[in-house]
Amino acid sequence: MTDILFNSRFPNSNEYKYAFAIYIANNISNSTTSISINVSREEWQQTKSHIQKVPLLLARTLYTAQDPVKDMNHPFGPFAKEQLPYDYDEKIMTSNIVTKNGIEYYADENNQPLQVNGKKLKCFYSIKEEKPPIPSYAYIGEISSFNITSKTTNNYLTVTLTCNIIDKLNYDLIKNNHQQLGIPEKLFYNNNYHFEYIDNIDFLSRINSLINASEK
Repeated sequence: MTDILFNSRFPNSNEYKYAFAIYIANNISNSTTSISINVSREEWQQTKSHIQKVPLLLARTLYTAQDPVKDMNHPFGPFAKEQLPYDYDEKIMTSNIVTKNGIEYYADENNQPLQVNGKKLKCFYSIKEEKPPIPSYAYIGEISSFNITSKTTNNYLTVTLTCNIIDKLNYDLIKNNHQQLGIPEKLFYNNNYHFEYIDNIDFLSRINSLINASEK
């Protein structure tokens, strides 16, 4: 995430040096390729010329026991500790199961546990395992295109933003240094989603400083 990386993406603008966009929602992961936002026409007119010229910070919502709504997929919800069957992708569908240390895993033809995102694919899991209260990573990326997908009668637009993830960041690094990065703390907590365009802050420079300090 050096200036060189983003300079190659935005060769005709240095706006990426002093602004960024942030999107925090329940469904963010390393496979996120698009996000949708609802904005007023006025806000969109002010923002649309900027968002393809700045970094995009993507992060999953934090979950807490105090969240007002805790559905069946919430790590503090009524089924948080239940062992549930894994609903795995059809691309890796298999009937082969191996048991290691008392835990059942889906396995390949060599009886080696299959892996998803670097983790062995268990046959059963708990909500807290799959959706920990604090995720491991946030992601830095860019918005490559946008499309207005609907217009409402109350002067609001639904805009779909196509995004490309470039790198991952330690989630705690972002959350614990939110003030230094110009991110309001309230954005991290349980809601539908939060999207903001934040300017007048050297976001990338501060991120790099935090990363360098954490590695010493």
